[in-house]
Amino acid sequence: PQSRMTLFLTYYILKTPFFFCLFAISWAAPAAYGGSQARGLIGVVAASLRQSHSNTGSEPCLRPTPQLTATPDQNLTMEQVVEKNPLVELGGQYWPPDCWTHHHTAVVVPYYGQARHLQHLLFHLHPFLQRQQLHYGIYVVNQVWQEWGGTAFNRGKLRNVGFWEAMQDEDWDCVFFHDVNLLPEDDRNLYICDIFPAHVAVAIDKFNYKLPYRGYLGGVFALRPIHYLRINGFPSTHWGWGREDDDIAAR
Repeated sequence: PQSRMTLFLTYYILKTPFFFCLFAISWAAPAAYGGSQARGLIGVVAASLRQSHSNTGSEPCLRPTPQLTATPDQNLTMEQVVEKNPLVELGGQYWPPDCWTHHHTAVVVPYYGQARHLQHLLFHLHPFLQRQQLHYGIYVVNQVWQEWGGTAFNRGKLRNVGFWEAMQDEDWDCVFFHDVNLLPEDDRNLYICDIFPAHVAVAIDKFNYKLPYRGYLGGVFALRPIHYLRINGFPSTHWGWGREDDDIAAR
């Protein structure tokens, strides 16, 4: 597997710290997705992949971008975030205004009532991605139908819906599936895809920066649209936390 070392940021929600380091490794496995839905999705993705991006700048973005910093501001307020992000369009998309970018990344965030986590994630993630000079879009996928008396949610379904909506919206060349309670610590964690799918949240502070068990695939997962189709999406039969990740890891 390929690897790239990265560093990540701390934040506190209900007195619980969550931050992680990213190491990209190769991982691909099949998952359950309806046959007719998969064929329809393949058509949508294939059509979008034939489209070309319209860049707003006249010159290519520098690689690496000089806007990266070692550690982002950990004390952002809502007012500061609004002031810092005037170019974020309705719907959560951003284009670098002064150059044409090499990378187009969708971030899909499954959401189920973790309002404070989501607030902190958006506080930090928008400026973080803008410093990388990416064309990006953040897709928060909220579950409204509740199973088991509202005590569990289905991350696999939310991820599949998020991918479907994102690919109908833009011709993304990279998709990050991102848990709402994790934040990147260092700007050198680039939200771009390698040639292989990658489990990127392999070092989380609450696990002492080690995988909690062999085959752990939770947190943040990045892949190209064609790889999503090849693994047939995420399993949608699991309710609760983590089992859909274990399903993919086992396959």
